[in-house]
Amino acid sequence: MPHILGADMKTLCLGAMNWYMTITGQANTGNDFTYDEISIIANGVAVPVTWGGSSSKLIANGDNKIISDEVSASAFGLTKFNRNSTVYVKGRGHVPITDGKLPTHLPLEAQISGSQQKWYIPASTTPSAVNATGAFTFTGTTPGGSNRVHTPFLLGRPVDPDTKVYFGVGDSILMGSHDNLNTGNNGLYGVGIFQRAMHDGSFANPFPSCNFSLSSMYASAMTGSNDKWAEWCIYANTGLDELLTNDIINASASLATCQSRCLDIWGKMRSKGISKIIRTGLLCYTSSTDSFASNQTVINSDWDAGGKVEQFNSWAQGRVGIEIDAYVELTSILNPSNKRQYLMNGTAYRTTDDGLHPYSNGANGIGNELAGADIRQAFTAVKSIVRNAMAGQSVSEHVYTYGRDEYYLARWSLNKNQIPTLLDGALSGSQMLSANGSDYWTNGLGGYGPAWTNFLNNTAIANGTLKNVFWNQGQSDYITLFRASFKDATKFIFESITAANPDAKIIMMIPVSTSLEGTAWDGSTTDTATQMVREVDLELIAEGYALRGVESHDLPLGDNVHHTSAASEIIAVRQARVEAYYAGETVTGSVFGPEITGATRSGSTITCPVIQDGGTDFAANANPQGFVFFQGSTMFTAVSVTPSANSIVVELSGVPTGAGEFHHIWGKNYGVTDLANLLKDNSPQALPLRCGKWDVA
Repeated sequence: MPHILGADMKTLCLGAMNWYMTITGQANTGNDFTYDEISIIANGVAVPVTWGGSSSKLIANGDNKIISDEVSASAFGLTKFNRNSTVYVKGRGHVPITDGKLPTHLPLEAQISGSQQKWYIPASTTPSAVNATGAFTFTGTTPGGSNRVHTPFLLGRPVDPDTKVYFGVGDSILMGSHDNLNTGNNGLYGVGIFQRAMHDGSFANPFPSCNFSLSSMYASAMTGSNDKWAEWCIYANTGLDELLTNDIINASASLATCQSRCLDIWGKMRSKGISKIIRTGLLCYTSSTDSFASNQTVINSDWDAGGKVEQFNSWAQGRVGIEIDAYVELTSILNPSNKRQYLMNGTAYRTTDDGLHPYSNGANGIGNELAGADIRQAFTAVKSIVRNAMAGQSVSEHVYTYGRDEYYLARWSLNKNQIPTLLDGALSGSQMLSANGSDYWTNGLGGYGPAWTNFLNNTAIANGTLKNVFWNQGQSDYITLFRASFKDATKFIFESITAANPDAKIIMMIPVSTSLEGTAWDGSTTDTATQMVREVDLELIAEGYALRGVESHDLPLGDNVHHTSAASEIIAVRQARVEAYYAGETVTGSVFGPEITGATRSGSTITCPVIQDGGTDFAANANPQGFVFFQGSTMFTAVSVTPSANSIVVELSGVPTGAGEFHHIWGKNYGVTDLANLLKDNSPQALPLRCGKWDVA
């Protein structure tokens, strides 16, 4: 099976599945099958593919996203696999039962120049070698032919990690059912509006892509528990959704149902790393008495002016900047004076042959070419990809899980020339040191643990080009005896992250205490653990190993460790703004929040100078809380707090007799009875006063 490479590649590998899409959902084949051996052929060289070192691989019934070992370009005598070059996948396999099934691709064997698929019985037919160039030859009984072609996915690791990779979901319109110009290069590069958007119209400058479309498929087939398709989105970064035509025509789906199905599909794409989603407008449904040359009639009210389709298209346009990133109306094939009809110019079947599908025939019909150009233009508007990752433990994962969409939108709104991505490199429950648990980052002796392996695996797609790593770690490392070791271990991991991603900035989210006035991380009523982690984090920031990130102590926790989902969404927006600030972009408003720069005492009065960030003053607060003074183990609480634009004056519950430390949300939240009583600035972002401690004479 030939494949055209859409980008320069360093390595190639194969991906397998043993299930298939139906028009209403996903289905397993009902049997296992086995790849006996497969080779990739490039540059006149055949190189065997292995799966965990083995040349054969059983793909069990229902298996999904089974990935082979990578094969480097050097194995073919190349420094890289070149864009627009042809690579062949050649192999043989077997099914264990009579009438066994294989998932197949929709294009016919005859449509794809250089493709070959045969069925044979090993006892009577012998094929030529797999690990050799050229098509198979056979001895013995002549093998049977096949209309459809089975081939594993061909995956590659681009030389440029910012390569745009496209993933389309749709029905017969995106699949190209009425694209009859489907042989030669057209068959090889692919038919339909999506595949025609994947090159420049003359079979040059192709893009890597996967078209997950099926004729007559409903959008509902890709929603709910029908989620196997989404697993393949991890290898792309830009998605296109064209579905819903069959939902409306054949199932009379309501507008609300159509909207809900789209939101489900878009959410699945986002959750698997698609950072840019484009929605096509629904097309037309018409009839004609003159082969669509100059006459068309809309079939029913759903497709007429003001109908369900027009309402959906209007709604989809309104989701740009919210759930999706762009909307493309295929205006090149629509009647400019009535978009509920296909374009007509007096020529029969110019853009459609049935009033539903774009039509192409290599002569007068050019519907797929024109619509493909519209999609290509929309794809071209997608800008550079900036990859970022969460790291640390479950607190980071919580922000990733609940705040990912908010992060995307906030980051993209600040710089529309970038596609932000966020990878989950955190590991729930991880410890910095092996002495503190089994899911550790390092053993403290220069070795790595499961948390580091997890980080590498989950950020591998970035290929060493992470730009920002958001770090939050410490709740599992509360053993203060290991303070120095904890700092050294954190420093070692930061150095390792930077070595693997030379351009990455490590941005630390300052850990929060566990509750309003609850216990510390170690389960005691002291807060030495919280203080230790904050001290180490700020020391590493001061020493240049990381950058100071967002404050989140003003946001509610759901379980004394993790923020609520709503709070995580707010943190994600704050992260996006901090990231943009460190990237040198213009960020209006408050980024870090106001900061106390020192503290002096006169009797029982503490006076603190303050620097505002994007605000001009503190927001009104009738009962500011969160301030304490320690003289040794003796704690003096605040009986009054008087903030102004440039200072905070705190009256203590007593008069200290000597030097001590003044704290603001440094360990536990001493004295805080309501998070609403924490001081925040008057900027639109309403950021809290930063935590800290200050030595006071």
